[in-house]
Parts: sequence; C-alpha cells; structure tokens
Amino acid sequence: PETVNRPQANRRTLLVGTVTAAAGFDNRALVYKVEADRFENDFYNEYLAPPARLLADLTSQYLDQSSPRFRVVKTPGLTLAQYGLETYLEALYGDYTTGQPQAVVAIRYTLNDLRGSSPKVIWDKTYRHIAPMTDKSPQALVEAQGRALNEMLYELNRDISISR
Repeated sequence: PETVNRPQANRRTLLVGTVTAAAGFDNRALVYKVEADRFENDFYNEYLAPPARLLADLTSQYLDQSSPRFRVVKTPGLTLAQYGLETYLEALYGDYTTGQPQAVVAIRYTLNDLRGSSPKVIWDKTYRHIAPMTDKSPQALVEAQGRALNEMLYELNRDISISR
C-alpha cells in the first residue's frame, strides 16, 4: 500500500493485535461465492500464509509508515502500548454471482485506549469494499483484493488519525 502521510516524531504507541477471521475465511484457500448462499474453497490456489496473518502484517506496516499519530508496536514486550487495534476479517472472497466478477473484502477495526485500569473503546467501524476483477482467475481475484485493502488501509489511517 502507498503511504499517505510522513510520520511525525513523538507518536503514541499502537499495538496491532492478532487478527481474527470469520469461519470460512480463516484458511489459506481462496474463496469463491458461486451462488447466493454457497461458497467454495479453491485448495489449488492459496495465499502464501493465512489471510489473518497477512492482514496483521500489512496493517502494521502501513500504519507504522503512514500514521502521523501512531507508532506501531507488534508485541507489548517492554513497551506498554497506549492504544490497541483489534481486527476482525469478516469477508474475503471472489463474488462470481454477478455479471462482472468482483472481490469482496470486509474488515472490522476497533480502536481501544489502553491507558488506565481497563481498555476503553474509542471507535468501532466495519470497512467493506468491492473491487471489480478483470476475469475469474485467481490472480485477478488477489489483485482486486489488494486494491480493496489499499483503500481500506487509507481510510483506516485517516480515521484513526482524526479520532480523539
């Protein structure tokens, strides 16, 4: 993803936690929606790693490079994070039930304030993007998912940068 801002010094720490994926989107196989209520897994074409792990890495890298407000820490370790980002992958599939095949990506992010005795939710938002595919190939699906994710990360960065 392209970065949107040049990070500033003295950013607050943000822990990007483990990503949780909805059932059906928690393995490496590409997923296709082939009928209104029927999905199929493509075990011949897979992601290099489970999508949840890839999403955690991409989100961390993007926000650390782009956010003017936050510096990302991957584990609490010796640095206690001031904020935490919970991520839930709701949908990640190719929709072949329409005339034009399209990639569907839906991710729910929850930003928490970790300062104080108990975490406090600052905001909770679901981002859903649909990106057209050039054809029904696995490569076209992954490329379209990448475009949708880029848009989401841009919006996420904007939203957390203006949150109080």
